[in-house]
Amino acid sequence: MTPQTPHLDVVTFGEAMAMFVAEEPGQLASVTHYRRALAGAEVNVAVALSRLGHRVGWLGRVGDDPLGKYAVSRIAAENVEVGAVVADPEAPTGFQLKSRTDGQGDPLVVYYRRDSAGSRLQPSPEADARLTSARHLHMTGIFPALSAQAGASAEHSLEVAGASGATISFDPNLRPSLWSDREKMVEVLNNLAIRSDWVLPGLAEGELLTGRTTPRGIADFYLERGVSLVAVKLGADGAALFTRDEEWWVPAFKVTVVDTVGAGDGFAAGLISGALNGLPLPARLERAAAVGAFATTSPGDMDGMPTEHALDAFLTEQRAAGHQGPERIESDRTTEPAARQDRTAPREQAANAEETMRALVPWPQIGELMGGWPSNLKVDIYDGEQAPPEDLSDVAFYVMPYAKGNAPRDLIPRMTGLRAVQSLSAGVEKLLPFITPGVVLSNGRGLHDASVAEHALALVLAAQRDLPRRVRDQDAHHWAPYFTRSLADTRVVIVGYGSIGAAIEQRLLACEAEVVRVASRRRPAEGVHGVAELPELLPHADIVILTLPESQATIRLMDDELLALLPDDALVVNVGRGRTLDSAALRAETTTGRLRAALDVTDPEPLPSDDPLWDCENVLITPHAGGGSATFYPRAERFVAEQLRRFAAGRPLLNVVTTTSA
Repeated sequence: MTPQTPHLDVVTFGEAMAMFVAEEPGQLASVTHYRRALAGAEVNVAVALSRLGHRVGWLGRVGDDPLGKYAVSRIAAENVEVGAVVADPEAPTGFQLKSRTDGQGDPLVVYYRRDSAGSRLQPSPEADARLTSARHLHMTGIFPALSAQAGASAEHSLEVAGASGATISFDPNLRPSLWSDREKMVEVLNNLAIRSDWVLPGLAEGELLTGRTTPRGIADFYLERGVSLVAVKLGADGAALFTRDEEWWVPAFKVTVVDTVGAGDGFAAGLISGALNGLPLPARLERAAAVGAFATTSPGDMDGMPTEHALDAFLTEQRAAGHQGPERIESDRTTEPAARQDRTAPREQAANAEETMRALVPWPQIGELMGGWPSNLKVDIYDGEQAPPEDLSDVAFYVMPYAKGNAPRDLIPRMTGLRAVQSLSAGVEKLLPFITPGVVLSNGRGLHDASVAEHALALVLAAQRDLPRRVRDQDAHHWAPYFTRSLADTRVVIVGYGSIGAAIEQRLLACEAEVVRVASRRRPAEGVHGVAELPELLPHADIVILTLPESQATIRLMDDELLALLPDDALVVNVGRGRTLDSAALRAETTTGRLRAALDVTDPEPLPSDDPLWDCENVLITPHAGGGSATFYPRAERFVAEQLRRFAAGRPLLNVVTTTSA
């Protein structure tokens, strides 16, 4: 991968078309006013994923014409990477006309795409570099239908991404009118499907491709041929997800439908997003169904694709209105999920009626967020400051107050009936000795990503642009302009690349830095190096950012030998855990002035007032404040509300760190 190749979570390829949407209902021949928009199944998925906060690239070919320029600029405006897109001087950009339905049935779409530039897409080194760097490839059955060249390009892209270790999702997205032979269509698309990791057919598509008539039968067809996951879209009956070990169904969300086009693309984006965020299978399925439903509420193919904030709000509203989450499918059932829907509520109510459980949570407003506490939960409030309830023996679910010292942790042994503990910190190493057999422990993964990433970026920029000295000059009323270091064009090594590391990376890339990812183990498919490669990576680093959790493997991982490998004047930033950086070695390197440091965490903590690090002008220190921003509490409240819903309904919890057996 060249330095210019962007790090991508997802890459997709296909044809982008201009779309002209009728402004008034009626026959297209009589419509006089149209609104210009953008269309293309793969583009819809790319835009949806970008709005959900992922780094996405789109590969394609457009005409060197006004519609082509519009398409590329429109895609780029959605923060989708388009550096490998080709402008074809000899073929036009395709377009389509789309009728207005106002939610009354599916719109009529008329295509003008024969011999378009999109059908002439060919492999290129630039495209291959993106396919190799991405964690996931999404493809559809539309593009291979456009031409023999398009089919060959699809085959090539699948092979390149597969060889690099990326996961691959395939949405058949059948367009029989593009195929001259239905048998050929089935043969080609099934060949692509069984070489993918996930297959995402609609029920009718699955029946046509497999000859089987139930979601389970369709799933078995692909699972038996090596696919690891099959998600079957069931329209008004929701969606079902199958792996070799798990089966889940989610009912459809109730929304006011304006335009059904784009729902399947939203579903695919939601499923991919859930996987990238590390959600368990039922949560991925629910996210997929939610994005798909959201997409139908606006007239354009991609207009309704939500941001992460809008999606969270939508899910909160839907749950408050009584929407039921994913349900595990009993393995001996082979009937349609629609038939299961009638059995869901009574069974859940019966289970809920059997037992009332006690929960201890830090904020009373969670109940308002949930539209009222679940009927089978007795909820008490403990914020970590006032005295806790006297009797804690029957607390089943404990949400620990955040940043309140050791007192909340020390209550755990008094909870003899405990079933689950929810920590709001990402690191839980100090909790593990308190978790007894049979108790589920979940952490706050994802809640601090934005806060810590912002703080890490602030530390880097402050150190690079010498802001502490500027503040001292301001205090002295001293005007002293001079040139400083920059973040742009530097090489930054992130050690401990997880969700926080990915959030930091997004911000660094926006500042034109080059990012090198390092985690405990090497993950070539994601462009992640292993810690064993640090001796080869550090001599070429300008900045090192540590986001490591504390464990036996990470304590003093960044020791004197590794620090010595850094070039003179390199910056060491720690926003993870203080003990992952050898404090004595850091003092030796910084007090001599050879290295610089920016520390949000230290060892020990708090840092003693006589520690020499305080007096180093090349060291910037903040008091473990990375997670303390205004973004934390709203996100934490929404997350706790979701965990309580799951616990009350007997559904799997999110962010499970460990489940000890009794």
